[in-house]
This record gives sequence, C-alpha cells and structure tokens, in this order.
Amino acid sequence: MKFIILIVMMTSFSIFSKTNAINDLSLKFVYQSFDKNANYYNCIHSVENEMTYDWKVVCGDKGQKEFTVHLSIQKFRRDVAPRSTYELLYWITNNKIKNDSNGTSLWFSTEDDSKLFSITASQSVDHDTAGLYLYISTKEE
Repeated sequence: MKFIILIVMMTSFSIFSKTNAINDLSLKFVYQSFDKNANYYNCIHSVENEMTYDWKVVCGDKGQKEFTVHLSIQKFRRDVAPRSTYELLYWITNNKIKNDSNGTSLWFSTEDDSKLFSITASQSVDHDTAGLYLYISTKEE
C-alpha cells in the first residue's frame, strides 16, 4: 500500500522542485482569547530547531503564554499546471498546559508560478478558549 501511495505522489508531482519558502517571509504571531474579556498578546518568536521546523513563541510582556510551533511552508514547482503548490504545516504545542496541542496541514496551488504574498492562519489553543494567529507576508525589500 505504501508503494502505491508513493507512486501516486511521485506522479502527481512529476518533475518538481521543492524549496523552503519560509526563509523569504516575514512572520508575526498574536495570541487572543475568545471570551468577552479578551486577552490580547503580541508574541515574539525564535527558531528552536531548524531541522524540525520548530519555533519558540512567547506571548505577553511577562511570557504569560508559551508555545512550540512546528511551522513549515514548502513550495513545489512544476513544468505543467498547477505550476506552484504550497504546503503549510502549522502545529502548536502549549508549553504551559498539558495535553493541549492542535495542528493543521494545508495545500494550495496556483495556475502559474506565483510568488506568495501573504497568508493568515489561526489555530485554537488553551483547550479551544483562545487562538494563536499567524500572519505571514513577503519581506520588505
């Protein structure tokens, strides 16, 4: 079965090149609770492990919230349409609340070889009482 899946994947991405698109992008994380007395924290982030795409994200002036974020954006290029396909992996582990982790994987394609402009994504955290919002955009030249 694994062999068949591998053949299908290779066929669907025949003659492609893969690049890590995150190196050319600007990232911003924001924490916001969902209740009426919403806590809102800007976050700082740093690479925790480049090989596994893990980032340390700390939110609030006093580090009230801390997460490990597995974040990867890969770009696949092909010679036929769709010319560009992006894969976004956004997985979060809450470092202050046990058994609180969420994640999503998203694939999207463009007809031509388009450059990524921006992505906004969010993921529920704190047992679905808040969100960790991710803003991705191209770096200013």
